[in-house]
Amino acid sequence: MKKILILLVLLYTAITVMAQSNNDSISFTHITTTDFMEAISGGKISWSTMSRPKPIKCPKVDGNCGGFWNGIGNFFAGLGGAFWSGVKYVLASMFDGEGGGAGGGGFVSINLFNFPGAYGPPSFVPPGGSGGGGSATTNTTNPLGNTTIPPPVKPAVDDEIPDSTASLKKDCAGVKGGTAYRDYCDSCVGGTTGKTACCPTDSNFQVTKSLLLHINPNGNKNRMDSVLKYINMYKDDPDFKINTRLRLAHFLAQISAETDGFTIMVESHFYSKKALLKKKKYFDSATVDIYVNCVCLFDRWYCCNNLGLGNGSEASKDGSKYRGQGLIQLTGKSSYTNFTSYYQNKFNDQTVSFRDNPELLQNNMKYSVLAALWEVTQDKKLNKYADADNILAYSKGINCGSATNKKCIPNDLDKRKSKLTLAKQALCL
Repeated sequence: MKKILILLVLLYTAITVMAQSNNDSISFTHITTTDFMEAISGGKISWSTMSRPKPIKCPKVDGNCGGFWNGIGNFFAGLGGAFWSGVKYVLASMFDGEGGGAGGGGFVSINLFNFPGAYGPPSFVPPGGSGGGGSATTNTTNPLGNTTIPPPVKPAVDDEIPDSTASLKKDCAGVKGGTAYRDYCDSCVGGTTGKTACCPTDSNFQVTKSLLLHINPNGNKNRMDSVLKYINMYKDDPDFKINTRLRLAHFLAQISAETDGFTIMVESHFYSKKALLKKKKYFDSATVDIYVNCVCLFDRWYCCNNLGLGNGSEASKDGSKYRGQGLIQLTGKSSYTNFTSYYQNKFNDQTVSFRDNPELLQNNMKYSVLAALWEVTQDKKLNKYADADNILAYSKGINCGSATNKKCIPNDLDKRKSKLTLAKQALCL
């Protein structure tokens, strides 16, 4: 391999001599054989790394990467990809070229000359693959110094300047990153429209599709139709009294957060080993593997009346049977039993049992809406926290078992707050 290196050095020296004899139209960069060999003996070139980086495209300046010198570039870059892994520490600081023929993806491409106004021979460029055609400039930096040469930068082209708004969504007025939105009456308002929102009043308001879409722009649109149907049907019931816009805003914010926009109707069992081991009270390293991504994890986590859920032993499988389901993610055998009693008494219907068939809350939106209304107003009595606009206490009632739980911080509290902000905006609060 050293013989090959010596041959390359000799070839390089011969070409530089040719360049010197024709320097009326060609400038050159000079590197002595002595400097090069000192670099090797000084340990600046490593022969251990044989990896080959991904090639980069040949940068274009005024035409295409071409012709004869393109072939030369491929030849040298191919050799570079085989054994020149360490050359970057020396050669990348010797040259500051911008061009060169398209290399073969090696660590260096070689440009010995500068052909003004045309695509010249290959140039040494920092590691990273193929060099493009173009003009090289002389670098007077000490070849054996530690100066770091930054990667070549492709000249800016107007139509290639990144669009800072490319990742932003358009608002209803078609403005990227705009603030216009569809109001309660489904009109595009705010932002650049110059229009004000259509506002409901506490004496006359309904849940609309545009309201749900405003709170959940990426939500399940098909489910929204049945959600709004049954909320409108039962929200003013004397048992529930979701009869102010603020109470409705809090209720919609919670069910939107719990179901991620009506896309999730049952509590997920996809927990990693790392996540489960954080729950040290229920899982340990000796047995955790059997619970990873298994619905059986709820049998362990929610068993034995843990969290006051009323479930039996792990063997009873109550934990998985009565895991969170429906719009409010009703959880625990006690809750399903109590809601069953409430429903059967209110509607005089003994044929429906959520204790026996908890999956009904996943599959039937009428039952799911009623379960959510019941838990918020009858079981947890959270309307007073909505009236006080206390999102923390309201969220604790849903997610921590009690609105007065001082130790618990509700899951996804920021999401709940965000949903509430959107609900208030659409309801003109």
